[in-house]
Amino acid sequence: MNKTDLAIYIQNEEQLRRAESLLDRIEQERNYAGMVELAGILEELHNDNLEEEICALYTEAADEGKVPEAMVRLALIYRDKRISKNSAEKSFRYAYEAANLGNTEAEYVLAELFQGCHNTLALYWMKHAANKGHVEAARGVAELYDEMKKHELAETFYRKALELGDESAAKKVTWFGKLIRILKYS
Repeated sequence: MNKTDLAIYIQNEEQLRRAESLLDRIEQERNYAGMVELAGILEELHNDNLEEEICALYTEAADEGKVPEAMVRLALIYRDKRISKNSAEKSFRYAYEAANLGNTEAEYVLAELFQGCHNTLALYWMKHAANKGHVEAARGVAELYDEMKKHELAETFYRKALELGDESAAKKVTWFGKLIRILKYS
């Protein structure tokens, strides 16, 4: 990717200047954060012709720079099978590596990947993310506990989701509160 290529794909002047500046930093000093930012700009263009370039930037930032945000983006790209045949394996690998570095979004992505095939691990990673304030993870934990018929735990995590800003959890909190009172007195 060079500045001419950027000018072909990026029409917004401000975004183009930012991308060119990032490209200069990357070329001068192998700036991994810059790679992630440039890849993000390119992803926002939603152009299939840029997928390989986007993956190359994220891959170098993930593999060489150990940047968790790049790992999460790659996990999502591979999960969505946008680039490779070995998508599932690569998606798990990048999500797991970033989750082990403490990245909250990676913990949630990893939980989603485990959901349906290994719910114990899904719950483990989702609780990690929820306890760090990830709203979708809090709701996910509540839903998993709901499926397991662990109503008090489901209510606890629906409350957490509500506290984190998930307004749709309010109805669930009310419903579970009533259900728990009924079960206690029956």
